[in-house]
Amino acid sequence: MGEVTAGTAGATGLSRRVVKAMCVFGGTQMLTLLCSIVRTKLIAVVAGQAGIGLLGLYGAAIEMLSALSQMGLRTSGVREISGSTGNESRKAAVRRVWTYGVTAACVGAVVTVVLSPLLSRIAFGDGSGTGGFACIGLIVGLNALTASRQAIMQGTGRLRALARASVAGTAVSLIVSVPAIYMLREKSIIAVLLIYGAVTAMAYMYGSRGETGMATGGGAVSGGVKRMLRFGVYMTVADGAVWLCEYLFMSWLRGAAGENELGLYQAGHTLSVKYIGMIFTAIAMEYYPRLSGVAGSRRRMSAYLDHELRIVVRAAVPAAVAFIVLMPMAVDVLYSDEFAGVTTMVRIAVPATLLRAVAWCSGFVILSKGDGRVFLLTECVSGVTALVLNVVCYSAYGIDGLGLAFAGTYAIYTPLVVGIVWRRYGVGISWRTWGLVSAGLGVCVLTTVMLSI
Repeated sequence: MGEVTAGTAGATGLSRRVVKAMCVFGGTQMLTLLCSIVRTKLIAVVAGQAGIGLLGLYGAAIEMLSALSQMGLRTSGVREISGSTGNESRKAAVRRVWTYGVTAACVGAVVTVVLSPLLSRIAFGDGSGTGGFACIGLIVGLNALTASRQAIMQGTGRLRALARASVAGTAVSLIVSVPAIYMLREKSIIAVLLIYGAVTAMAYMYGSRGETGMATGGGAVSGGVKRMLRFGVYMTVADGAVWLCEYLFMSWLRGAAGENELGLYQAGHTLSVKYIGMIFTAIAMEYYPRLSGVAGSRRRMSAYLDHELRIVVRAAVPAAVAFIVLMPMAVDVLYSDEFAGVTTMVRIAVPATLLRAVAWCSGFVILSKGDGRVFLLTECVSGVTALVLNVVCYSAYGIDGLGLAFAGTYAIYTPLVVGIVWRRYGVGISWRTWGLVSAGLGVCVLTTVMLSI
């Protein structure tokens, strides 16, 4: 793949924009993380491993059902708004996204309530969790409204307002959740999730107030929603397949090893995926709308992809190394002594974060192109690979094997995504950037090996 770079002045200006967005959303993610740490720590101490396991189980169900009901709402919404030209066109795009969100909220809530008895039997083997899953219907509906507001704010470039809404929603929901956790203990999980969903939705509603009144003709709104829906169907099936695989594994693990082992897995998954992934989330807020705006230019997309990946790797490697070295302390701070068993699992998984960064940056090219069928293919491969490797590696090596499964999943998934993006769209990564990725991966692997000796 030939190297494609932007001019020096352009690259410098772009780097400033990316770093500025990373600082804004990095700070937001840190504050959000702090609130999440406090909430998870309280649940771990008060409700134990069983409480963490239930949090993961219900959380996976919410994410799966939200993916199914939203039909790619946020991703397609950002693309719809960013790709619009002219003030009137953007106004209509905003209205389409909001209409889509309200519809998805209603459908998602009703479907979840209807499916609650089945979900309970899959997760618990009986109907004891029917009421809990019925309550999740409200959360699924609220999440759809939140996603539409997030798409509107991100697509219109209101990144600071988006960051403020995120911080406000997370902080207030934590404050309200603390009494519920202490009073209800293990039974507080549903209440905590409800509080978080409701408060977060209100924060984004307030942050994007006035935006949805910018509509033009109703025909344009209706036609645009249909276009988003077509793209969203592919995304829904893709995201739903991934979350279904995750949900099936967690249900299998609970049945095979119990809620305590499920709690360990959930803690390790959060440490190896979500905390390091904060860097990705922060940069994506600015990267995805920018990439969608140049989807018609192969050269500019290649330059943006290459530039973005270099920034991500330079930010991720120091964080990953620090995380590997300080893992025992991190587990103790974030959870409790009961969760010390996930240390090796996470240390094995974290180096694969560099492979994940490559797949993540390249995957946005597929989304920016609106190529739903290709996105469906790659996500299905990812979900099925993770499910199979998780079961096989856990059966062979226990909880530590799940770190190997994580690394193996991205060893298969990343070359697939990179190859498709290059062959199908002619968008590639320079050899210089590949060298940077390889060096970072080597440093992380070496650190893990040295600490394991």
